[in-house]
Amino acid sequence: MQGKRKKWTGIIATSLLMVMIISSFSYAAKAKKVMEVWYGSMSIIYNGKNVTNDLKPFVDKDGNSYVPLRILSTYFDKNVGWDPKTYTATVTDKPGTGAQQGEIAQLQNKILIKDIEITELKKKIEKLEDELDDDKKGSKSLRTLEKDLNNDHDRYKSIDFDISLSSSRNDKEIEVKIEVDLSKDRSRWNDLSTRNIESYLEDVCKDISKEFSKADIKGTIRDRDGRKDLVKFYTKSNGDVVIDDKDDRGRDTSRKDLERDLDNEYYNYFSDIRFDIKLNGDSDDVTFYVNVDLKEYKKEWKNLANSDIRKLMKNIYDDIEYEWSRADIKGYIYDKYDEKDLAEYYKTSSGNERFKIY
Repeated sequence: MQGKRKKWTGIIATSLLMVMIISSFSYAAKAKKVMEVWYGSMSIIYNGKNVTNDLKPFVDKDGNSYVPLRILSTYFDKNVGWDPKTYTATVTDKPGTGAQQGEIAQLQNKILIKDIEITELKKKIEKLEDELDDDKKGSKSLRTLEKDLNNDHDRYKSIDFDISLSSSRNDKEIEVKIEVDLSKDRSRWNDLSTRNIESYLEDVCKDISKEFSKADIKGTIRDRDGRKDLVKFYTKSNGDVVIDDKDDRGRDTSRKDLERDLDNEYYNYFSDIRFDIKLNGDSDDVTFYVNVDLKEYKKEWKNLANSDIRKLMKNIYDDIEYEWSRADIKGYIYDKYDEKDLAEYYKTSSGNERFKIY
């Protein structure tokens, strides 16, 4: 009897509570209804999780389940609103859910594509601006560069030089004219070796390349008094200076061909060191130079045996002698970085070898 009394007491209490709630909901309809419900015996499971909270769901006597609207808001990602004036509950999707989420994703993808396109366009604009700046820089600085070159390179080995610059193809080609007056400097000019001239021109061209990095450089050294070109030169893609001809220095015309052949054959004689071969003279009297940059290959050079160096110079000597059998031949290995000789090789009139390491 006591158990039944407690059960009915709970039902009556719950009924009174729900009457109050239902009465509030029914006020707008101007009607009231008393319901008998089973309260506290129902649970809500969402994705395997019990989400029943303090607002318990219930079942009426007809078996209808009643769930608090807050469950929709909390666990089903809905907006739930309540208008106390009209006693109206509203349920709407939250932004970014369902179909809205798909639309947002599409818009985000479109924005991402546009951002990429904008970034690429900015890069193109920056590149064009840089090229334009380079062109402007070159055209404006040519005269200034010419002045700087004359300040830095107007005198070499006690010889006075005058440098002038001109350009073509929008500063893509720089022509250098270097004048010397042999009426007063002929003896000093004749004392210059090919190495000296190359070293001087390399310094001049290096300064030009700093300002016009993409330009091809070519030029002449000209005797102002005799109005004659003494040296023609140009730079290779790696910046090295190539002397094309030295009309006033009595060079045999086939010297260039022999020099080119020797350079092609011996530039990588040792796999870890690079040489370039230069000839100074003609078919009667010739000096060969095996140029190396010890700033770059100092360690590799120290690892060479003297016998290896002697063999290299002997082979070059023999190749020149094969082409110019009557020539007096002498050779040097020359450090372009410190501008000094490293080794010497020649043969006496009796055919004996002379080899020296400095």
